[in-house]
Amino acid sequence: MAFLKFSIILGFGWILDFFSYLTVIYIFNFQPKDANFISSAIGVTFVWLISLSRVFHKGSKKYSKYLFIYWGFQIISISGYSFLISYLVMSKFNVSLSSLMNLPIEILTKILVTPLNLLTNYIFMKLLTKIISPRINHKAN
Repeated sequence: MAFLKFSIILGFGWILDFFSYLTVIYIFNFQPKDANFISSAIGVTFVWLISLSRVFHKGSKKYSKYLFIYWGFQIISISGYSFLISYLVMSKFNVSLSSLMNLPIEILTKILVTPLNLLTNYIFMKLLTKIISPRINHKAN
C-alpha cells in the first residue's frame, strides 16, 4: 500500500517535473540532460515534502533537515538518469521509436527512464526514513 501511495505522489511530482522539463527545454532552450536535472530537482523536492508524512508517516519538522541527504542521493540519481537520457536521445532505436510514435525524442526518453526512477526513489526514501527514525526518536527522549 505504501508503494502505491508513493507512486501516486510521485505521479504528481512527475507531472510537475515533466512540465518543468518541457518548459526548460522549449522556452529556455536547455539540452535534455540539463533540463532533466533542473526539473527533477523540483519534482523530488515535492515528493519528499508530501510523501514524508503521507507515505512514511514522518510528519515531524525534525525530518526536514534530512532533505539534504535526500537531495544528495538525488544529485547522484538525477545525474545518472540525465546521462541515460542523453544516451537514449542519441540511440537510433529511440529515434526510430520516436518517429513511429510521433513523439519528440526528449519526451520519449523522459518517459522511458521514469519507471526505474520511481523504483530507486521509493527504495532510497524507505531506507532513509527507517535509518533516521531511531535517530529522531532517540533525540526526543
